Amino acid sequence: MFSSSNTRLIWVSVSLSVLVTVAHADRLDMLGMGILRGDLGSVATDINDLGVMTGYSSGFEFGNSHACVWSRTKGLRSIGALVGHRNSEGRGINNVGTVVGNSQLLPFIWTQTNGIRTLPLPFDRNGGSANDVNNAGLSVGFATRFTNSEPIPVSWDDKQGVHELDLLPGGFQGEARRANDENAIVGWSDSMSGRRAVLWQSNSVTNLGVLAGFDSSVANGINILGTVVGSCRGRNGEQPFIWDSQTGMRRLRIPSYAVEGWATAISRNGVVIGTVRSDSGVNYAVYWKNGLPVIFNIVAPKMRASFDIYDATSINDSDQVSGSWVQAGRRTRGFLGKVIR
Repeated sequence: MFSSSNTRLIWVSVSLSVLVTVAHADRLDMLGMGILRGDLGSVATDINDLGVMTGYSSGFEFGNSHACVWSRTKGLRSIGALVGHRNSEGRGINNVGTVVGNSQLLPFIWTQTNGIRTLPLPFDRNGGSANDVNNAGLSVGFATRFTNSEPIPVSWDDKQGVHELDLLPGGFQGEARRANDENAIVGWSDSMSGRRAVLWQSNSVTNLGVLAGFDSSVANGINILGTVVGSCRGRNGEQPFIWDSQTGMRRLRIPSYAVEGWATAISRNGVVIGTVRSDSGVNYAVYWKNGLPVIFNIVAPKMRASFDIYDATSINDSDQVSGSWVQAGRRTRGFLGKVIR
């Protein structure tokens, strides 16, 4: 087990502005996740409603990773890896602190009581990852073949063990990415028309479609109300979308300087988070409120050259955000953020 090298937690205030119309005075309060002793970087991948995060700390920025959990009271702690493995990543966490993820391309589940154990795989698969676990204990992710190819969407629960989710007609691969507390699951499936964002609910799969002029779509997040967010890919890159059963799929605006973007999660309150990419290839974490994108990392001028909040991965029902920032183009840190309006 590793211990945190950051024992003192420091809040940072960051100014935000809307880059579509006029600036407004939102403020982001941030708390750094730190790194495990001996590591160089960390990434926060998910946050529960109590503000506890999971992710990984890495010895070589994005290699030699160690799955971890973080809380304000206990700081950053390693949750280890499966026996014989050196690399692991936490991908999802629920309100009782159950963590799921992957350990050298094998899906795992971890609890404080039972530790880390392998999740079962379909008989013809030997790898994969668990991407999310909801408060009902349903885990979702994907399973792959021997060559780490042809992923199929799967779910895990205590009653059925591993369950293969249906694909769209003509599809042979897919992935489940998130599940809400009503056991509605989102992700993607191949189809006769190409890759499509899908919703699995009540033992059926629904094609969420694609924005006009785009070739494919994937769903990344869903809230308790069933609103889905994700992105569509076309000739010029990705564009974020929001979908609900009443109005269907709608495009989310991105800042004028951005060439593409994707939405990753949505809260109960309808706050959408994601990432946009500038024409120079730099990623910036954003959130959308009332249809307008707000960039997280408009900070003091002296920090602009070295400090970029490049990723927003999850948002809880208190609108707390997990994500990651990078300094000097190299050193990464996970963070917990809260937008103060």
